[in-house]
Amino acid sequence: MLKNNRYIIIVVLCVVIPLFESLNPATLWGLNFESPLVMANLGNIILVLKIVSVATAAYLLFYQQRAIADAFNRSAFKFAFFNTFYVLAALQLAVLFWGLVSFLISPSNDFFHYEKTIDDQTFYVHNADSGALGGELHVYLKCPLALNRYKLEPIGSVEWLKNFDLTVVDNTVVLSSSDTHDGVDRVYKLPIGGASCAK
Repeated sequence: MLKNNRYIIIVVLCVVIPLFESLNPATLWGLNFESPLVMANLGNIILVLKIVSVATAAYLLFYQQRAIADAFNRSAFKFAFFNTFYVLAALQLAVLFWGLVSFLISPSNDFFHYEKTIDDQTFYVHNADSGALGGELHVYLKCPLALNRYKLEPIGSVEWLKNFDLTVVDNTVVLSSSDTHDGVDRVYKLPIGGASCAK
């Protein structure tokens, strides 16, 4: 049915690998290397690489159509291959370009990722800012793993704060900010509770 054809192999790899990576909610299938900020920056680079990869597949599907078609002995298989990968490439490019636009108009990744080490504990805060709709700060205990990887143990979430400070008092994470729209200091406390790196 299928003869040896390098264009087919390239098209399949350039479409399927980015698709599998995109379907996983975490960058590079949850590699979790160094820190969430590093992974976010890496995710932006991977976004561009995925666009290049899928665009390469689309180019080959269009400009090497005859060479690819000649590798199929049956028209039904040829029809299925071209339709499947044209659709997958088009959908991915649409989603990836939307992601690129969002990246270009969004604040830098430093705005969304905050870390602070207190004594021997590292705390990570994800700024889930939603603009005019408000947002939340999600607080985690960052735990080291082998090979410079990490895992996040959730502590809790609070309403969004601008220019906050993080301290730990009596096994409780304290988030405070005086930079509020009404000028009133905001203080939120989250017991660390069962969040532990010893699990």
